[in-house]
Amino acid sequence: MTDIPFGMYIHIPFCLKKCGYCDFYSVTDFSLQEKYISALCKHLESFSREKPSLYPQTVYIGGGTPTAVDALLLNRLLKHISSCFDISRVMEYTVETNPATIDAQKLEVLASNHVNRLSIGMQSSSDSELSALSRIHTYSDFLYGYSLSRKYIDNINVDIMAGIPGQTSDSLDRTVKNILSLKPEHISVYLLRIERETPFYRMRTELLLPDDDTCADMYLSVSSALEKSGYVHYEISNFALPGNEAIHNTSYWKRKPYVGFGPSAHSFICKTRYSYKKNIYEYINAVLSGVMPPLDEYSVLTEKDAVNEEIMLSLRLSEGLDLPYFKEKTGYDILEENRQDITEWISAGLASMNNGVFRLTDRGFAVSNYIISGLLL
Repeated sequence: MTDIPFGMYIHIPFCLKKCGYCDFYSVTDFSLQEKYISALCKHLESFSREKPSLYPQTVYIGGGTPTAVDALLLNRLLKHISSCFDISRVMEYTVETNPATIDAQKLEVLASNHVNRLSIGMQSSSDSELSALSRIHTYSDFLYGYSLSRKYIDNINVDIMAGIPGQTSDSLDRTVKNILSLKPEHISVYLLRIERETPFYRMRTELLLPDDDTCADMYLSVSSALEKSGYVHYEISNFALPGNEAIHNTSYWKRKPYVGFGPSAHSFICKTRYSYKKNIYEYINAVLSGVMPPLDEYSVLTEKDAVNEEIMLSLRLSEGLDLPYFKEKTGYDILEENRQDITEWISAGLASMNNGVFRLTDRGFAVSNYIISGLLL
């Protein structure tokens, strides 16, 4: 049987404190961390036995805050991954971290267990903006953590955010200049979104947020500054020095197989998408009892679903969508069905067309939801 590569995602749902804007599943009860790591290890072992033809091409450990857990438990998990799977073919091994949880002991654990990429959530170089986001770190914490991480990990991503309460164009420019002075290999830029079931949503009328036009201008300003500094804008929110594009995340956008472990983790394999319930207690109890964790969502994609996904995900990437090839593969002639809209978008500088490849420009990325929704079946 032919070996099949996949992207492995492992969710560590522990955070020292919930940020006001975050809707990722996390808990603050660290008394569960040992049982949870035991459950993860058992789940990984079961999967490796049941699917021996699958091997991880990338590993991504996210959260939550993976580096908030005890160093010995983190070491146990990473060693167990290596014992269950052939990681000799892993091209990229990423761990997310909060600057307040970085220390030499944990970095040593990561480096000694094949982790070769770190993703640090800086968000802003303004302490007042970090406080507005209810982050637990300061900019000084980030600088210390980044400098220390450089001694152990060669490939670092830094997250920054636009649209923070109280943020101005000038303060965002300072954040960008500060991060560019460090020259990380990769920078992710996210616009703050107010999600339901978060503290920010409940207090949304009280937040001093930049308006939509200002946020769009911020996005374009950051994009321009990063591109002028040599970063490739290869995906709506992601910029990389040439050759440092995120392999794991790109596999999502290119609809390659990936498998998630942990509560809320998502998977896509054999035309099937599924995710586990956002409940650490049910996850632990199920796995340690020898049964599969309870599912939150499960769907087998229809042909229409697959077509729409490919449109949506391809247009997130700067390489765009090859319309003649797409028509040949799916039977959907996007150009013929949307000729007037496409012509108008190109005229407005929101998109381009070269040799049949339709791409969004930076301005198009800023309104990508509007453009993409107009192209879907």
